[in-house]
Amino acid sequence: MDQASKEAWQWVESTEASAITIEHVQTSYRIKVPTCKSGKCKKNCKVNPRCLVGLGEKIWLEDLKVTEEEPEDPCDIVRTEGNFVGLTNLGATCYINSLLQLWFHNPIFRKAIYSWTPFLDKSEKDNTTLDLLGMGGFIPNSPVGKLQLLFAQMQFSKRSCVNPTSLITSLGIDTTTQQDAQEFSKLFLNLLEEKLALQSDLTVSTMVHDQFRGEYEYVTSNTNAILSISRCSKCQKESSSPSAFYELDLSLGSKSDVTLDECLAEFLHEEKLEGTDQYFCENCSSKQNATRSIRLRHLPAMKTGLKKKVSSMVHFPFVIEMSNYVKTQGVAPSSLTYDLSAVLIHRGPSAYSGHYIAHIKDPVTETWYKFNDEVVQKIEGTNFKLGIEEDLEDSKKSRAGPKVIKGSHGSSNAYMLVYSRRNTAKPESVPACSPTMSSDPCSILQPWVQTTIFNENENFEAWNRNTVSRKDESLRKNREKHSKMRRLYQSLPCTQLEQGEFIPTQWLLTWLGNDEKVGPIDNSILLCDHGKLNPEKFREYKLVSSSAADELYAEYSGGNRLGINDLCWDCVTTKCITSQLRSQLDNENKLITSLMKSKVEQNQPAFWIGKESLRNWKKMILERRVNSERESVKMKNGIEKPPSQIDEEISLVPTKYKVDRKRSNGDSGSRSVKLDQRFGRELDRSEWQAEFEKTLEWENRPSSSSSMGEIGFNEDLLCPHDKLTADEGPRRLIHAAVWEILHRHFPEAVEFPSSEPPCEKCIRMAEQEGQTKESNKQLAMEQKVLLQDLFRAKNRPDPFSPQNNEIYVIAKEVIDKWRSFVRFLGIKEKYGPLITELFVDSSVVTPLCRDRF
Repeated sequence: MDQASKEAWQWVESTEASAITIEHVQTSYRIKVPTCKSGKCKKNCKVNPRCLVGLGEKIWLEDLKVTEEEPEDPCDIVRTEGNFVGLTNLGATCYINSLLQLWFHNPIFRKAIYSWTPFLDKSEKDNTTLDLLGMGGFIPNSPVGKLQLLFAQMQFSKRSCVNPTSLITSLGIDTTTQQDAQEFSKLFLNLLEEKLALQSDLTVSTMVHDQFRGEYEYVTSNTNAILSISRCSKCQKESSSPSAFYELDLSLGSKSDVTLDECLAEFLHEEKLEGTDQYFCENCSSKQNATRSIRLRHLPAMKTGLKKKVSSMVHFPFVIEMSNYVKTQGVAPSSLTYDLSAVLIHRGPSAYSGHYIAHIKDPVTETWYKFNDEVVQKIEGTNFKLGIEEDLEDSKKSRAGPKVIKGSHGSSNAYMLVYSRRNTAKPESVPACSPTMSSDPCSILQPWVQTTIFNENENFEAWNRNTVSRKDESLRKNREKHSKMRRLYQSLPCTQLEQGEFIPTQWLLTWLGNDEKVGPIDNSILLCDHGKLNPEKFREYKLVSSSAADELYAEYSGGNRLGINDLCWDCVTTKCITSQLRSQLDNENKLITSLMKSKVEQNQPAFWIGKESLRNWKKMILERRVNSERESVKMKNGIEKPPSQIDEEISLVPTKYKVDRKRSNGDSGSRSVKLDQRFGRELDRSEWQAEFEKTLEWENRPSSSSSMGEIGFNEDLLCPHDKLTADEGPRRLIHAAVWEILHRHFPEAVEFPSSEPPCEKCIRMAEQEGQTKESNKQLAMEQKVLLQDLFRAKNRPDPFSPQNNEIYVIAKEVIDKWRSFVRFLGIKEKYGPLITELFVDSSVVTPLCRDRF
């Protein structure tokens, strides 16, 4: 018994059952324990029915927290004023999103896309919606038209991000497979150059060439993209051919730390061709030593390079002067100043896996932004970090950025650097791109695009207003619920016991935790066998005020309401009686155990007792005494109660004892034994056979402790003839002092002194049984020899054979029992008399005549 239970029932040590008061009953239910104060208990006191702390009320006592729930689709979020929009990642399209953001923030690129007209694009030749162009119903087929709409959405949409599915689908790109960003860039620019070349506006048709195409001279290259320059060492004749490029693929070499200038120098360095690598000079008509180098002849407005696939640290400046690297007709231009405008970073084992993020400078405000698919962040300050590992790794694994000189930056993740030539376009000649949503699209967008953007924004705003309305309504309901739950919880404490009710603790926990899942209040788990509150379950209920209970039952329904008048006096009385009696019996048991340790001497007075009775005497006494004491209390107090409940230990004992079967030495009780029916008829049995069946029934009677009540105390040592059993197994010899203690509790019990002789009939039967076993064994052996075919089920007679004049039918049950008797050589002696009669009495078999078939 734990401490709480000891405190609840401590009063029973000094209180008789007839003196129990309401104070004792309330103490047993622990409702006299003071109410716990809020803030004192760290968790709920399970042993205090009046403790209402720690049931989940904290969330209701605090102020309601209003949190903005993020929608499942990031594009359903309203675009923040002053921020650019992001692009949805369709699976593995981060490399496309990075390049689309890069091209969008090129004003001249964007202006050319906005100026594209569908009538001059071959892809729109069979477009049936082309006639709806003026009404805004045009749906482009060409990737350029889809890019035009996407750029307009990126500039004027009121969503925080837009979905590029339409464009990517038109390009036939697998969104589940990542490609190399540089390879995609080349292919897409080639496609644009081809599509835009048919436009009548020269600023549109030549945009890709003007913005991204440059020229260099390259020695001994066999491709069409190179201007080969060869200088013979003998005749000094130089040959070259022009080569166009969109990006400069710079090698990082084997260094772990390298600068952009070093990469350019490595790209333009002069190489000697000697030995087996000699150059064939057409002027000399023979192989000669030569040199090979690359010369930059023309640089585009946008310059990219540094395809990174190793983990080297790269240092690159914010401003680079390229005039030292460019020579046209042998003359270097006066100024080719480029500003860093974007850094495409990549993290992963190869260009075909990992993740791409773009850092782009807004050409209007010169503010840097980080574009990570749907998420766009403004980079504050001047000492920003581009492509540092913290962009992609957990903050615990991130490391500090590289130490670089002023005016430059370093990164081990830089994949593509983008530089823009200064003064490539005047601000008034290109449309500005502002992250604000107040820009007017009418001046720069074609009518069909304007209509599409307008409709999309209108639908989104309507959807957003509806969403906000639903959220406001939900917030209103949450506030009402929060206020109601707080008020109800604060009304739970019961200040007066007469105005209290009991509610299951688990129900209160569910209600305060999530009242949407709580069911009706079910008090059935708190009831005792008398339909009242079980005092043993004080850990499973809480005492609350009746006013709070009225509201809870009104809202959540339920039944079996339990108040202060539903305390079970019967359970408390039973507990008091059993506790006191158990204490008395424990003391007597200690005395009996002590006495049993000493051996009973031959000349000492002693008594025989059944071993089962010796094991269960305490339970048997508790059962009888509880019933007797309770009835006495009921009669004295005039209290009408339901039948008594026995506690868990006592309930294991049957409620009926045959205490009226008092026996004395020499009395011979009679037992009626119902004889078994064999094969539909009653067999004639001798007196010994009848006694044998009677003995079998007696030996098969229940002998477990749970069945002791059915045979009464000390009746387990009786033989079938109500005498002392000759079998010493179920009985034990005890001291007279032990029997005196037990006999006080069971005065009606049968008494056998140590001098009592065992039953003579049983002794004779045991002797005869031994003879019968031997006789059965001999009989089984003889029958096994004589009836081998019958025993082994072989050579069965054919009823249709003319040689078998007469055959007999025997029940299968008889044959099975006979085989069992023979197989175990008569050990199953209960079949002995039966088998003997079966084979001497022909009435158990039936003749079978062939004429019946």
